[in-house]
Amino acid sequence: MSLKVAVSLQRPSGFGLQADIEIADTGITGIYGHSGSGKSTLLRIICGLEKGAHHGDVSWRATIWENAGNFIPPHQRSIGYISQEPQLFPHLNTAENLAFAASRTRSNKVPDTDEIIRELGLSSLLTANVETLSGGEKQRVALARALCAQPELLLMDEPLSALDAKSRYQIMSFIRRLNLLKGIPVIYVSHSLEEINYLTDDLLVLEAGKVTHQGTTASLTTSLAFVASVEEDITSVLACRYQAGDQQPGLTRLQLGESELLLAADAIDTDETVRVQVSARDVSLTLSAATDTSILNILPATIEEIQDHQAAPNLLVKLDIHGQKLISRISRRSLEKLSLSEGQSVFAQIKSVALLNPARDP
Repeated sequence: MSLKVAVSLQRPSGFGLQADIEIADTGITGIYGHSGSGKSTLLRIICGLEKGAHHGDVSWRATIWENAGNFIPPHQRSIGYISQEPQLFPHLNTAENLAFAASRTRSNKVPDTDEIIRELGLSSLLTANVETLSGGEKQRVALARALCAQPELLLMDEPLSALDAKSRYQIMSFIRRLNLLKGIPVIYVSHSLEEINYLTDDLLVLEAGKVTHQGTTASLTTSLAFVASVEEDITSVLACRYQAGDQQPGLTRLQLGESELLLAADAIDTDETVRVQVSARDVSLTLSAATDTSILNILPATIEEIQDHQAAPNLLVKLDIHGQKLISRISRRSLEKLSLSEGQSVFAQIKSVALLNPARDP
């Protein structure tokens, strides 16, 4: 069971979108691309907000939402849609916005509004005029309102782009918990690889109205063919386990396969897998494990792939560390000096490791 979209759209402005995709009806799927690549247009087609503007088919699980002879309007598609602007009803307070959505649900189940309010930390905002709320508070209310309608599918169009880092991580943490606990599938549009890495399981990449890549987030964000085209800082995400035992203040030991990874942070009290983010610029390579260095993390690795751009002064190297992938950006001079080649055993010196923020209550 899945979401299937096979559509073609052509704007008078010259912009075109062609997509023939299938998205799983579980987990969180990211749609990534630069501004103007067609991310929002694709989401609007899925929502049913581009009636008559395109040709093709859209279906969800066993239901045809749209084809040449059939069109199910947006309000009948069991979709929760959250855009960059919260679009709350300004004449209603927070509680009234949520109550309106709950009254419009197409589900036979009564929504657990109290749980949604508690999970999103909205108890103190229920009587507030939504116009007086901060950007982060408005997006939390918008998410709560969408959930009160009990959607089968949640669509989010860059909902965090205007928020500060703390508000972004609060909402992203809730989205992950929501998907894990409630099983509501999410399609999340973003031009931020940091958000994509933090949130998504699968990834679809758009460029100039065409799908250029589709696969798991882990495989795509460590694919040199993909990351070489990314204009923002290239990062890798590693899944680690908290290593119980002797911990030094301000330093946490994590287990990465057979290696230990040290994180400059207080101890993490969890048995769950935690994810850390490493910038490619913070990974250097050496042929032996240095002992006279201030770098804490020096891990054995195997060179899996080397980006081949003869004219570029810098290049990317894809490493395998106990089955996980790490990207390093080094100079061509370093490549030649060390005579690096694919399949070679090396040591990855990781200058800085950042914890992808664990779940926090809003």
